[in-house]
Amino acid sequence: MEMQLFALDFDGGAAFGEIQNQAARYHLPIAFAYSTFSSTRKLAKFRVVFLNDVPVTDKHAAEIMIRMLLRIFNQADQSCADVSRMFFGGKGLIGHAGREAINIVGLMESFQRYIFETQPKNYKREVEQFAKVNQIACLNGCLQIHCVHRDGKVEDFSVNDQYIYGSVTVFPSNIPKYFLITHYQADVCEKLEKTSLSYGEIRKDFKVIEQKCHLYHDFIKEPHIHHNERFHLLTNLIYILGGCKRFQSIIAKKGYDVQEWRFYAKYVKDRRYKPQSCEGHCPYSDTCDHVVNIVNTVKQKGDIRKICKDETYYQVDEVYSFIENHLQDALAAPRKGICLIPAQTAVGKTEAYCKLISREIGRRFLIAVPTNQLKREVGKRLGEKGVEAEITLSLDEMNLEGRLKARIQFYYQIGLGEKVINLLRDYIKENRDTEEPEIMNTVNQCNMYLRGSDALAESRVLVTTHARLLTLSSDIIKQYTVIVDEDILSTIFKNIRTVSRQTVQKVFDSGECPVVLQERLGQVIGTPDKGYGKFDKSFSVGYLSDQELEELEVYDNVNEIAAASAFQMDGDMVHYFTPRTLKEGKYIILSATSDSGLYRRYFPGRFIKEYPYHKAEYRGRLKQLTAYTMSRQCIQDNRNRLEAFLGLLQSRYQMITFMKYEAELGNTNLHFGNAEGVDWLKGEDVIVMGTPHLSEFVYKLIGYHLGIEVQTDVLAVRRIQYKDYEFNFMTYKNEALKNLQIFFIGKELEQCVGRARLLRNDCTVLVLSNFPCEQAELIQDDYLETAEDGGLMKACSPGMAGKL
Repeated sequence: MEMQLFALDFDGGAAFGEIQNQAARYHLPIAFAYSTFSSTRKLAKFRVVFLNDVPVTDKHAAEIMIRMLLRIFNQADQSCADVSRMFFGGKGLIGHAGREAINIVGLMESFQRYIFETQPKNYKREVEQFAKVNQIACLNGCLQIHCVHRDGKVEDFSVNDQYIYGSVTVFPSNIPKYFLITHYQADVCEKLEKTSLSYGEIRKDFKVIEQKCHLYHDFIKEPHIHHNERFHLLTNLIYILGGCKRFQSIIAKKGYDVQEWRFYAKYVKDRRYKPQSCEGHCPYSDTCDHVVNIVNTVKQKGDIRKICKDETYYQVDEVYSFIENHLQDALAAPRKGICLIPAQTAVGKTEAYCKLISREIGRRFLIAVPTNQLKREVGKRLGEKGVEAEITLSLDEMNLEGRLKARIQFYYQIGLGEKVINLLRDYIKENRDTEEPEIMNTVNQCNMYLRGSDALAESRVLVTTHARLLTLSSDIIKQYTVIVDEDILSTIFKNIRTVSRQTVQKVFDSGECPVVLQERLGQVIGTPDKGYGKFDKSFSVGYLSDQELEELEVYDNVNEIAAASAFQMDGDMVHYFTPRTLKEGKYIILSATSDSGLYRRYFPGRFIKEYPYHKAEYRGRLKQLTAYTMSRQCIQDNRNRLEAFLGLLQSRYQMITFMKYEAELGNTNLHFGNAEGVDWLKGEDVIVMGTPHLSEFVYKLIGYHLGIEVQTDVLAVRRIQYKDYEFNFMTYKNEALKNLQIFFIGKELEQCVGRARLLRNDCTVLVLSNFPCEQAELIQDDYLETAEDGGLMKACSPGMAGKL
């Protein structure tokens, strides 16, 4: 037997509007109501029906529910308490049918609230009497009816062990959602579970709560927030000193039902609610930098704890010697593969491999660096050591005629970068006899570029960029020992493209696609929103030509989907990752941020050797303020206070921050993503402001390519360990996905801190982020709240050491 509809008869002249208002007041939505056959114009009779959210498969539970409804609606026919009773139809619906349902936990709360409001002096006695008559456990004046968690466990704010009170009734029987602790006992109040917090225990300025909690800010500023959001706030604010009083004051000011919320305040305390989690209760939980609940969020002060013993540091010259020895060992190894040599920024790795190349005159070397600027600097340093090096020419360094430049950009935009060489050759043929100066200059530069491509296989020492290295053929790579300056995985992982879903559909429908591209576009179209997909590896790749794309009026890079490995549907957009690889050969990679685990995942089957990481202690000072996350949203939310704080410091510091704030708050034209290799900040005092989170699809696309489970994992504030620290951070539960995210963030902060060359210069870098940097002096005070504090400003000043 099961029951899901609960009906009440009103035969005594009550108005339907009165009952409708009463149901709304107690949050009991009516499914439908209809006039019964005995209803007349003189005496209206009607039946009100409530829909339960799940079938009630236990007779005892159904009886309790109907008795609570009859108590709340005392105008109803009290003889209609038999759950086996049949109800006939009637003359017609009254009003409209509703879609909302009731549930036993919400009904219980409404029932206890009704008793609280109608019999305030006898409230506890009445609830206990109802419990006794209906054989329900009653704990501190609260009926023991609870929800079952999705994992099958009971709510964690309830009793310590429900089984000591008697048997447990659960329903529905197939997938339990609710349970009742049956068999009333009069003395169970002594067995209450004590929470880890006491009501009113936490002292916190309510201005701070408003700044840190978006929902509390809305509660104060907006005319209305949802009932469930108010309840969520209440379960947290009761643990703040003066929080319950403040809550009731705002309730009264906003015109909410004061008596209703007085009941809920008592009910929450009596029932020993723990602070409700933000996740599932707050509309901002996906974007807010919260820590589980409001209480934890407002009481945190960075809470970063060092968990390891002090690091062993060497002298800079000793570390440099280690790197020289590692380079020599890697060079002498007969086996092809990847050798990872960890090397701090400014330790002298460029000097070390330039000296090695100058000594090893019988060997051929290819050096790959992240940027064109570094490429030229390395070429210059090799020249100073008497080494003649060929410096590859990059297209973006060339001063080309406008039409050709635009065409090249278009080729890359539509995924035809491999065809640019042919484009240059055609341009030379077409303009060989021109006398126009600009075009003659462009022809000469095209010839230089093509000659440079031919010279790749002839030079003893070749200097190029990471991006160009990834395009070189195996025939060229096998002739060289390749030295890679900085982590090349960072370059590879940038190869994520975005194309509109409309473009994908248009190209798919055109009937012009090569087979592989057509199949893959079909797979993309068939993937649900927010879903991830992986393409089968294909050895046959075909592209649409520039003419075909122009005829379709398509100007997005849909072509490279043919070579992609993973994709994500994101509303009207499709993101996809196209992997690049290092051809088989001998590679020596020197970087402060390389991760051997990621290399082994990305290059399965390759021989990978990791050398020990020897570190030197900074000569300069690295200070880190950790009280705020300094995400983009955090900066925006605290903009005015942050500007005031920076105003006290910025004249003494250069700044690196997000591109979004570079022009407004920065002063260096540097931002996360473009600071790598910059040398002109050497010896300068620098502020690095922000925690450089990337879009979530970046982590998940690359993770999906690497075989990491990403579909169900969500970002949340978690307690994690990273290197020497334990701290709260917005990250993933999956260890591999978390490590991938941390790789990106740690690498970017390390690069930005490294611009000052702290290892060899007496200067100061001040980091504003909740992601701890190695060798940082952590200052966990609320620096925006106490911006003008003399001790804090002294600790943040360049050249000043010492913790607060």
